[in-house]
Amino acid sequence: MNPPILILDEPTSGQDYRGCYQIMDIAKRLHEEGRTIIYVTHQMPLVAEYADRTIVLSEAELMLDMATEEVFVKEEELAKTNILPPQITQLANRLRVKMKNLPHTTTVGQLCDYLVESY
Repeated sequence: MNPPILILDEPTSGQDYRGCYQIMDIAKRLHEEGRTIIYVTHQMPLVAEYADRTIVLSEAELMLDMATEEVFVKEEELAKTNILPPQITQLANRLRVKMKNLPHTTTVGQLCDYLVESY
């Protein structure tokens, strides 16, 4: 059928670690081929790793719509929706108090790359 837009509702539900990443890698490949992929999930580490843009809804209202890195910095707004940023992002947000140049970080790889390059 080759649709230009795919909507995946909780695509990794019930999957083990490997299965989650296999599904998300397929979605990523489809996006690279030109399809729009919309996925609904509560798995914030997957959002951090795979989503360029994140939309946060709460009680049928749009709360946030921006680059994923920017969404996860807005911890106060996310707290209203009971969404926690990935643990690595929470750590980076706390480190930013002392490390002013630390960029917004959503994955372990990003934080490691910054630390290796900077120190």
